[in-house]
Amino acid sequence: AYIGSTRDAKEILERSSLDPELIISFADEKEDKISGFTRYEAYDDRWLQVETINGSHAKEALKSAEPDIVFVVAWQEIIEPEVLEIASEGFVGRHLSLLPKRRGRAPVAWALIHGLDTTGTTLFWLDDGVDGGPIVDQTEVQIDNDDEASDLLDKHATATVTLLDNAKSTFESGEFPRTPQD
Repeated sequence: AYIGSTRDAKEILERSSLDPELIISFADEKEDKISGFTRYEAYDDRWLQVETINGSHAKEALKSAEPDIVFVVAWQEIIEPEVLEIASEGFVGRHLSLLPKRRGRAPVAWALIHGLDTTGTTLFWLDDGVDGGPIVDQTEVQIDNDDEASDLLDKHATATVTLLDNAKSTFESGEFPRTPQD
């Protein structure tokens, strides 16, 4: 399954080799309140809109799909432990830093504010904390002197596609890397 609420998340899905049985995004009512949300019309009956990922509607859909892995890209809610238990192998999130560095909100803004020349993108197993689960994979992302947030987000999107495609191959081979964070 794939959970993503933004245009960036949709673009990443379309560019990747993932072909999820279920795609979840926020309901239209929530989209009206927060800019940047997207719709997945092309995915027809595989696409579900929810008010919250922790609600009964989302839980029932996830249980019906019986996913091994759920990829979470650009989601603005903490996923409750009861939901995280639905996927047999787990939920894999994406963070726009080289975890464990720069956990939490706005890692792109902070990387630019602090004048970094390198940051990164990380795939990690979601747990009941925030950005603290074991790492699946990560890669560095270079920051050029003239990069703005949109430039860096584009670089992260490209890195995410590569990481997702690599993770898919690794998972299909029966390996599920879990490197603990410091």
